[in-house]
Amino acid sequence: MTCPFAGGSEQDGSCPNDETLDYHSYLGLDKVLTANTRQSALKGQEAHTEHLFITIHQSFELWFKQMIHELRSVILIFQQETVEDKKLLFIHNNLQRVGNILLTLTHQFKTLESMSSMEFLEFRSYLGKSSGFQSWQFRVFENLLGLKPQWRNRYGKKDYKEFLRAQHRAIVAASEDEDDLLTLVCDWLARCPFVVGEFSSCSFWKEFRKGVRKMLNEEIQQIEGQTDLDEVEREEMLEETRQNHEGWRLVFDEDYFNELQRKNKIKWTYGAFQGAIFINHYRNHPSLQMPHKILVDLLDIETAMRQFRMRHADMVHRMLGNKIGTGGSSGYHYLRTSATKHQVFGDFFNMNSYILSNEYLPDRDVESFLATNDIELN
Repeated sequence: MTCPFAGGSEQDGSCPNDETLDYHSYLGLDKVLTANTRQSALKGQEAHTEHLFITIHQSFELWFKQMIHELRSVILIFQQETVEDKKLLFIHNNLQRVGNILLTLTHQFKTLESMSSMEFLEFRSYLGKSSGFQSWQFRVFENLLGLKPQWRNRYGKKDYKEFLRAQHRAIVAASEDEDDLLTLVCDWLARCPFVVGEFSSCSFWKEFRKGVRKMLNEEIQQIEGQTDLDEVEREEMLEETRQNHEGWRLVFDEDYFNELQRKNKIKWTYGAFQGAIFINHYRNHPSLQMPHKILVDLLDIETAMRQFRMRHADMVHRMLGNKIGTGGSSGYHYLRTSATKHQVFGDFFNMNSYILSNEYLPDRDVESFLATNDIELN
């Protein structure tokens, strides 16, 4: 058996047993604390802040590894034919943990910014072509979330994997073929009893459409009845309202939805969209509370990822201005555009565009059904 500590083995006695295991050996601190090697010191031009620079980025990589660990445990559950209710809390905790880690990483940029641009220049020339762009773990993390190659921001018309070492390129390429969180969550949401199966033929979506029509008609009538508007103002408000109403077509026209998806304007599936709408409206029901929490977790992860990317871009801009990054990328501009283009769960933010107030919801039938049936989102 290979020893996890200090690279030794049980046979040669270098692996600590229960009696010799202590804090230092358990954490493998011999390796961790000797991993910070400053290139400036090796070149005889020691730069004090290079130690901070390395420490921050090493801690990033440790957290990336942790997030990959959390995601894969969640993905393993979603891969099952049935996601048991008792596993939902575990999924929620792990996804929430990923979001919190991203917030922790974002906060670390503030510490890194305690290093001035002049201090960074003291050792920047020793970095060679080293760049965060080459973090293979972060690429695996993005792929496991569900970021597709065709959605990526390309640099120099090259595939993002071309900037990695050969062995890392193979790992990242393999992660592209793994089941990802977005795809599996969409499949899970689409299995909502009010979207497919024996309950899908119930009157919910028919009654939901009636509620939408009633709400939209009342909005038009309200504008038409406003006496403080002149004809031009009234027509402008009516036109704006009709355009907003057109958005509801997504909910009831599957062909229209799928056409937008084929154009990469929508990333989740029609079934997932309907499932999320249902969960969002009836989230207070006991059987839907945890599924709703998971939807919120995905929103939090997307928000935290966006904040991480933007904060990274701002830090680079503050440190380097518009200079080309060490990895040859366009630095600030590349990072900033990636923050908006590399969204995975952005569609989930649009759920609240399709919310009906209680007066328009088919509450009576649905609440009665939920109360008398053991509903599971599996």
